[in-house]
Amino acid sequence: MNLLPSTDGWALARATRDVLEREGLAATVRREAGVSVTGARRERMVKLAELGIPAVLAPDPHGLGLSCVDATLVAEEVGRVLLAEPVLEAVALTAALLADDTPGAAGNAGTALAERILAGDVVAAFDPAPSDLAVVAEPLPPDLLLAPAPDRRSLRVHAVLGDPADVDDMDPTRPRVSRRLRDLPVVDEIEIAGPVLLGRASALGRILRAAELVGTGDAAIAMTTVYLREREQFGRPVGAFQAVQHQLAAAWSRLQAARACARAAAAAWDSWDRDADALAAAASLAAVDAVAFTGERCLHLHGGMGYAWETGIHFTVRRAEAARRLNGPRDPLHAAALDALAAR
Repeated sequence: MNLLPSTDGWALARATRDVLEREGLAATVRREAGVSVTGARRERMVKLAELGIPAVLAPDPHGLGLSCVDATLVAEEVGRVLLAEPVLEAVALTAALLADDTPGAAGNAGTALAERILAGDVVAAFDPAPSDLAVVAEPLPPDLLLAPAPDRRSLRVHAVLGDPADVDDMDPTRPRVSRRLRDLPVVDEIEIAGPVLLGRASALGRILRAAELVGTGDAAIAMTTVYLREREQFGRPVGAFQAVQHQLAAAWSRLQAARACARAAAAAWDSWDRDADALAAAASLAAVDAVAFTGERCLHLHGGMGYAWETGIHFTVRRAEAARRLNGPRDPLHAAALDALAAR
């Protein structure tokens, strides 16, 4: 397995950071939290598509054809500004639709849809778990919702109509939405390579969300470091006190471990390693725990200001908790990781 990103991967990550910072998206995301701004977010989806973020894993000639390890770098940059737009979901979905082993006739329909998603013309949500209730992060209403058929050998394309069955706005920048598939008309059905492909799509989604969370935690530490250098108590910067430094160091150490887990899972996904699913589950658990810990520490180190909406540090805690809820129960994730270890 190759854990090292490519030169192109680093270049795309730097370009992504430059664009996101130049557009001031960190402040924009906080300002738009909990507000309906569908039009603005759709316009940003097109701009992000032009940058090439959704196409990072799509094979040539549809996209950049980079590795999943490279994609984790981009995911971290997306998480650093708490980007609401579902670009990482587009990465996972188009990677599944453009998989090499998709049957030819059905692959044409999948390819056509993938190209529309990559261009930013269509916003699609994807829940790889076969169930009547699809649970997805929905920062803006999607045009389509894709979910596996009961036999797990095709993806049903549902038109999204009406209101969701349930909305969890723990993270107001990216609410978690539940929709009943039986209430949504099926407009197409795309044949896929079966459960193996769905498993890879699910693992890829977990890996990218884990890397995104690491970026969110990194940004929280950077924000807190600046605050601790400027805020003074007893005639000294608060960050000069060793007890404060230790708390930030503990958070940083956990983030590095979570980043290593995400990179290892990405490398396993790239090499079709049989442990990729388990490593993706482990990466997801590690990232949620590390960023929850980091967010709580950073919130505490900001003192009373940490609880102010304007500070924004609370979004880190909210994003980690929302990710935990989207992952579902922890026991299956632990079981997947333990089963892989037992099989070695």
